[in-house]
Amino acid sequence: MSDKAKYSIFEPPDIPCREISNPSVLSMTPLVSVKMITYNHELFIAKAIEGVIRQEISFPFELIIGEDCSTDRTFQIVLEYQKNYPNIIRIITSDQNIGMTKNNYRLEKVCRGKYIAYCEGDDYWHNPEKLKKQVDYLDAHPEVGLAHSDVDVHNTITGRHIRNANRYYDIKPNEEESNRLFESILQRKYPIRTPTVCVRKDLLLQVIQSDPIVFQSNRFLMGDIPRWLELSRLTKFKYIDESFATYNILSESASHTQNNAKFYEFYMSIIDTIHYFSEKYDVSFCVNDRISGYATLMLKRAYYSLDPGLASKTKELIHRQNLLQRLLYLGAVSQFMHYTFLPFAYAARYLNKIRRSKYYQHHKL
Repeated sequence: MSDKAKYSIFEPPDIPCREISNPSVLSMTPLVSVKMITYNHELFIAKAIEGVIRQEISFPFELIIGEDCSTDRTFQIVLEYQKNYPNIIRIITSDQNIGMTKNNYRLEKVCRGKYIAYCEGDDYWHNPEKLKKQVDYLDAHPEVGLAHSDVDVHNTITGRHIRNANRYYDIKPNEEESNRLFESILQRKYPIRTPTVCVRKDLLLQVIQSDPIVFQSNRFLMGDIPRWLELSRLTKFKYIDESFATYNILSESASHTQNNAKFYEFYMSIIDTIHYFSEKYDVSFCVNDRISGYATLMLKRAYYSLDPGLASKTKELIHRQNLLQRLLYLGAVSQFMHYTFLPFAYAARYLNKIRRSKYYQHHKL
């Protein structure tokens, strides 16, 4: 079965799209379109919108909010902001939920700006000069198609806030990596934080029209990485070494979830992305090292959550990908043995729990 037959391809006319806006006061030729997809972001959406409308700029721009039939108060909050800022905000919605992939696609197709900037409804821009600095650079460097920056990371569960996360973790993208940008992004060595991105619309539209399997189906759960991969083959990227936006880690999202089935599905989608693009462009580097890292992560999750189903699926992945030697090389021997013999892991953890108990400590010889 071909990929096109296996994955349902949607066409733009098939996507329901209803706009709420006031054309009489909107700019028909904004320089920048800010794209914001949102679903059940009641606690975060106001801060996301405020970060956009407070940008200190002299050029016209628009904020396009894709509201995907939230079940909380997100739509009411968005509608109130649209009434207060009718010269800036357009709402794109529909009568039924369509999912992240279609929501992404329909927003990018209706953007009017020369540039498209990203800010999802659960993140926010904390630097009021973000758009100005990025647009100034892109205007002055036509050979560069995408500008991005460092980011703050805020854990909404623990309250921990890391400023300049790339600098904090010593993973600043450098010029050497940009010379082989596609491979670095595919290996996750060149981080591109979505809420910091500003891209040329003509290049982006060229990309999303180039491969229906990637951009017009639900095959991949991470829509941003395929976009950056394809763009990296068309243009140069510019990394600005300062933090423009804050990325929120939520208790439940596509990339952070307590549900092991969703966790497995998400990382298998990343692995599928790696395979798809390495085969599509016949890249020479070995992808197994990166996949081994994800397999190790799955094994750890299986052990600490005591989930034999996740352990079994991960073992199948390891054998299917012939990853055992690399896992051993990465120092995952003990973990692999734990998941191979999970019942013994249960017993070991139970005995450790008993040994740590006050009763045991009091009565041991």
